[in-house]
Amino acid sequence: MNVYVIGADTGVGEAVAQLCIDKKHNVGVGLYDYCSASYNRWKQYDNAFVLNTDVCDESGLRAAAHTLFHRFGSADIVINTAGLLTVGDRTKNIVENDCSELLRMMEVNAYGVLTVFKAFYPHMRRGALYAAVTAGGGTFLMEEPLFPAYVVSKTAANKIVQTIKNTVQDVRVCAIHPGKVNTPMGRTTAEIEPEESAAGIYQVISSNGELPFWFLNYDGSPLPI
Repeated sequence: MNVYVIGADTGVGEAVAQLCIDKKHNVGVGLYDYCSASYNRWKQYDNAFVLNTDVCDESGLRAAAHTLFHRFGSADIVINTAGLLTVGDRTKNIVENDCSELLRMMEVNAYGVLTVFKAFYPHMRRGALYAAVTAGGGTFLMEEPLFPAYVVSKTAANKIVQTIKNTVQDVRVCAIHPGKVNTPMGRTTAEIEPEESAAGIYQVISSNGELPFWFLNYDGSPLPI
């Protein structure tokens, strides 16, 4: 399969990309921080191709999608794992925090879900899967004030996924909650390691059949919206 992972710099995205490489898929490794260390991390694999992918750069994403299409062919899976949690949102409530932090997280966490899909959609085979890693905290059932701007952005991301799913019929679309993962973003509430999350996500995205719902936990179980 051709699997294109956006946001593979660290954490869940890095673990998903590594697992797909180990499974011998052709993997497009999309990095925000395209430094020499990141490049060298992936260039050792013959079945990996590294690109710079900023989810806020629409033209750059289109160029990356075009490059991967000519390198490996049509995408079987596109998974967008890019996400942002700002420093202020960790300690301040939504009234205290600067609105610029909410806007920045909306741009990456919500708008990025749409920009990645629009860039790669023309290069996805019929029946391919677009998966956006969002968050269980994006459900309306969660009323805790923890990371308020972040969960607002993830709620918007989930709605964007649902809207895309209801708009296109030739590819499958879903949102995936990665769990509370031990990464720089989620360490304070962590319950699992990135490799465990990635293993579950891989089982979800590598299935060719119909998904049980469009919003799923990393273990494949449906989540409430």
